[in-house]
Amino acid sequence: MKIKKASRKDVKVLSLPGRDAWILVSKDSLDARTISFIEVHIKPGEYTNPPHLHTDFEEVIYIKEGIAEIWLEGDFARAEKGEAVLIPIKAKHAVRNIGTSTLRLLTVFPYPDRAKGHVDYEDCRIPEWE
Repeated sequence: MKIKKASRKDVKVLSLPGRDAWILVSKDSLDARTISFIEVHIKPGEYTNPPHLHTDFEEVIYIKEGIAEIWLEGDFARAEKGEAVLIPIKAKHAVRNIGTSTLRLLTVFPYPDRAKGHVDYEDCRIPEWE
């Protein structure tokens, strides 16, 4: 069996509001059948805008480098390097970089197409972040 691998230089950067993302493992990258693995960079003061949810599966966010503030359905929590956060199914959430350097995080979805069931909430604002 052939070993498949990918790095950021192998995939296109996906520039999204408040962040850049590299989809390293998905149905389109490495032909994954049951998982997605994404590296995300957020500049200081920026956040994943607008808040969003995933209708069909949980998300794991692992802080690789930096300090994040996680907003989850109106609650806030700080997450630092080496910590993992579980985002429940259908929970509105967003991530903000509250550090002074680029926040680098890894996200894992138990589905090969992370866009499936991704719902943005354009009208959902986080006043504390504006």
